[in-house]
Amino acid sequence: MSHSDDILEQALVGLGGIMMNCRDPWAVFGGAALRLHGVQGEPVKDIDVLLSLEDAARISARLDLENEADGGGDRFRSQFFLGLRLGDIPVELMAGFKVFSSGRWQGVEVVEPVRIKFRSAVASVAGMADLKRIFELCGRPKDLQRLKLLQEMSA
Repeated sequence: MSHSDDILEQALVGLGGIMMNCRDPWAVFGGAALRLHGVQGEPVKDIDVLLSLEDAARISARLDLENEADGGGDRFRSQFFLGLRLGDIPVELMAGFKVFSSGRWQGVEVVEPVRIKFRSAVASVAGMADLKRIFELCGRPKDLQRLKLLQEMSA
């Protein structure tokens, strides 16, 4: 395993400690989720997490994190955006996350999270079907490349 996997493991252990008091389902998605599903690609640059509005509010208060949601841009928006660092990896907790696609704002959610063990860490991760749907919905070049990697892996 690589040094980047060491860093990812450390961050996931910390994330598990933060998320253990969540009352609602939560899930890692994006590039980190790909790695957790076993897709070898570029090193994980950040960990994106979807969670409920209520859990985001509780975590914000408990850790004294400022909600950095700014109303969003023309493509992405969220009601909560909490940024923190767990070791060397930035973690982005998002609640009420939406993507503008097909002419309207669409909520991004994980329907079937799976628990994945990564070395000494365990994380709730978007399942393959959820990841495919989210990457397609987001539609940026990097998302479409990730979608292609998932499709190749499941072919």
